[in-house]
Amino acid sequence: MKSLKNYVKNYIKDYINESVWDIEDNVEDGNKEFVLNDIKKFIEDAYNIDPQKHCDIIFNEEKNKYVVNSRTNLTLNLITDTLTNGMFEWGTVKGWFDCSYCPITSLEGAPEYVSGTFACRSCKKLKSLKGAPKKHCTNFDCGGCIALESLEGVTQSNKLVLKCSNCYKITSLKGLPKNMNSLDLPFNDPV
Repeated sequence: MKSLKNYVKNYIKDYINESVWDIEDNVEDGNKEFVLNDIKKFIEDAYNIDPQKHCDIIFNEEKNKYVVNSRTNLTLNLITDTLTNGMFEWGTVKGWFDCSYCPITSLEGAPEYVSGTFACRSCKKLKSLKGAPKKHCTNFDCGGCIALESLEGVTQSNKLVLKCSNCYKITSLKGLPKNMNSLDLPFNDPV
């Protein structure tokens, strides 16, 4: 009886392992449709937009990853704890990008360029701005990120308006652009 249990157990284990390898082989062999569908589903669920209408999804050979460019404003669903599903990163966003009030811990996968406001306001678990957009035109709002320890990683733009009120763990201005439009410091607002 014991050998039958072991046989069934091993059979199931082998079946699961083979299924996983089949999926990985399909992706590696160029069946990118599987990955594309996962990306589209994530964007639809996490950002509540139709990726077919509002996004260009391009495979970047150099990064070996998909890059998604959005032609519309993006607001992350409040219960989502990551900006991407790991299979892609945001490229450009024409409009604002808002992940405020979300339980994110990282800005990994954030857009490289945002034409409007980038907001990660009141993300209570966010400790770093590393991964934030590199090119940005208007406002950067990280106010209320109570775990934020540094401004390093903030967008480097001379047009930048930075709001970081109520970020009391920030103790240095290191990482700020040399010439910027406006700054709202964490110690300007009482608790």
